[in-house]
Amino acid sequence: METGIGVLTLCAYAIAIIAGIRRRTASYLLILIGSHVMVLPGLLWQQLYGFHYDVQRPAIVSTADEIIPVVVLVGAWIALAPAIGMAALTPRLGWMPRYALALLTFLILTGYHTALDGIGSSAALWRETTAVPAWLPMALPNAAAHALVALVVWFALDGTRRYGTISKAVFLLPAPLLAALVVHGVVAAPRYITSMLALDAPWREAGTVGALVLCLWGAHIVALAFVRSTPSALVSEQGRPAQ
Repeated sequence: METGIGVLTLCAYAIAIIAGIRRRTASYLLILIGSHVMVLPGLLWQQLYGFHYDVQRPAIVSTADEIIPVVVLVGAWIALAPAIGMAALTPRLGWMPRYALALLTFLILTGYHTALDGIGSSAALWRETTAVPAWLPMALPNAAAHALVALVVWFALDGTRRYGTISKAVFLLPAPLLAALVVHGVVAAPRYITSMLALDAPWREAGTVGALVLCLWGAHIVALAFVRSTPSALVSEQGRPAQ
C-alpha cells in the first residue's frame, strides 16, 4: 500500500503543477502541501475519538499507543482530492444555484469519505471504536466530519481564486489544518465529550448523532457563505495572469 500511495502522490503533484501552469494558479499545489500538515493532530484525534491506526505500519510520529503512519501522512491529499476537483469545476457550474452547488459538493464528499472509510478499514489501516446507533451507518459520522473539512477547503479554494500567489499561500497552506482543528475539535465535540465522561452507550450514541447534526449544520453555514460570496469568484482563471 505504501508504494502505491507514494506513486499516486507523485502523480497528484505532477497533475497539480501541470494544471497550475495551464491555469496560472498555485492553488492546487498549495492545498496538496497543506494537506500533509492536516494529519499532524492525528495523535490527539486518536485519543479523543477512540480510533487507532495499525501500529505495525511504518510511522512518522508515534507514542506508546498511537501512531501516525507514513502512508497516512503521504496520502493525506486523498481526503481533499474531490474538493480540489470540484473547485476546478466550479467556474463551469455558474448556471447552478450556489446553495445547491455547495450542498451537492458536501453530498459528494460525504459519499466519497464513506467509501474511503470502508477501504481503510478493509485494509486494516485503522479500527474504529465509536458508539453508533444501530439505525445509523457506522461510517457516516466520520464521513460527515471529513466531508465538512473538505467542504471548507473547497470554499477556501473558490474564495481565493483571484488572489495573488502570496495571498493564496497565506490562506491556503494552513486551511486544511485549521478546518480539521475546528471540525474535529469543536463541531464534532459531542462525540468525544460523551466518551471522555465515560457515559453509558445510549449517551455516547446521542453524542455521535449530535455531532452528525452539527456537521450538517456546518455544511449549511458554508453553503450560505458561498451564496453570499462574490459571484465574480466564479470567473474562470484560464488565460488570466497571476497577480
